[in-house]
Amino acid sequence: MNNKHLACVFIGLLIFAQLYCVVMVKSKSDAMKSEAEEASLAAEGARQQVTITRTQLTSLKTKTEALRQYLAVWDPFLRKSDTEERGQTLIDDLIRQGGVTQLSGKFDPSPNVGNTYIPKVVKAELLFEDDYHKTIDWLGEVERSLPAARISKCRLTKGTTSNDVKMEMTIELPVVDDTGAAAPKV
Repeated sequence: MNNKHLACVFIGLLIFAQLYCVVMVKSKSDAMKSEAEEASLAAEGARQQVTITRTQLTSLKTKTEALRQYLAVWDPFLRKSDTEERGQTLIDDLIRQGGVTQLSGKFDPSPNVGNTYIPKVVKAELLFEDDYHKTIDWLGEVERSLPAARISKCRLTKGTTSNDVKMEMTIELPVVDDTGAAAPKV
């Protein structure tokens, strides 16, 4: 083998190496183009999904506007008793301010099953005996001061004297805790 043959073999190897490099670069380029097209399609799909979701959100906000406004009106009343102790204090303060004679009282915090916004209530079982007008006025004051409270039982019977009335009642005061994640933002 002479120098000419060696030069031809060497040039052939160089041409083969060059062709191999071109083919490798072309295949990588094609793979990158394919990945770019897939990413572009995925991005377009994501853009469409964002548009659909925004449309749904706007529609949901429009549909629930009245409910959210209603909740915004009642929210300050519901948040008056943000803890069980605060609820008990509110009821005790109303009794003290009204000046009605309380014979007995029992406070029982209990879960409000099936309600995610108001997870707990303070149930107050109270027994009063005082002047008829004073007791009925105090009941009206409870309704005015605690509009979110629910009076689940109110039984009036004759008191010990002619003008007295005995009132047995149960008040359920909602406890809306701000630390919980269940409360929706208005």
